[in-house]
Amino acid sequence: MLLLLTFSGLQDFYDDDVISAYCDLVGNHAKLTPQLKAIVIKFIHRAFVVSNQQAIFFKLTNLERFRKAIETPTADPEFKQLHDLLVYIFRQLFKMLDKNPILHLEVFENNFFFYYF
Repeated sequence: MLLLLTFSGLQDFYDDDVISAYCDLVGNHAKLTPQLKAIVIKFIHRAFVVSNQQAIFFKLTNLERFRKAIETPTADPEFKQLHDLLVYIFRQLFKMLDKNPILHLEVFENNFFFYYF
């Protein structure tokens, strides 16, 4: 049975748990098949760009997964798409931080400094 979701039906999937699961897949992208990587990229693009759900992606754990993905390049063409999307996400984060400095507290609220020091 084929399940077709309309674009408005996808809004239910843009919650913290689902986004975190997809971000975890991004962090381990080297282990994914090209087809699964394309699905992950498409979902994150829809959630971040099309549906305007940026705030969920700016959690520190998700940003750390993105950093890990950028630092582990692969030779497949999907990695270039993933890399470009992650760079775009980081650019949007820095633009938002420049416009509203109080957002620094939002990003680093999860005891980031205690984790690294």
